[in-house]
Amino acid sequence: MFSENQLSQSDRLNKNNFDEWQFLIGNILKSKKIFTYAKEDVIGSVRAKVENSKKKNGGVAEKIVLMELEDAEAQDALAASIISTNVSRECLEHIKTLDTA
Repeated sequence: MFSENQLSQSDRLNKNNFDEWQFLIGNILKSKKIFTYAKEDVIGSVRAKVENSKKKNGGVAEKIVLMELEDAEAQDALAASIISTNVSRECLEHIKTLDTA
């Protein structure tokens, strides 16, 4: 490995090394406690909580739910950043179109 969050050039995702890359990147994300953000649409779930909170509170979401959304967006961005900096340019174009990190 190159650094805490970045793989060496030869370990970055390309057309031939998905299984190895998935193992390495999965461990990085798990160590940061953000692996779920790569597997599930966490943001969508939290946004649904915000909408439910608004319905219960006359159109205004509870502060704690808004804070949860803000934290989830930050964690999702971190997961996306780690993934996107550990892939080849050819793979990056495909990844940019996905909904989850």
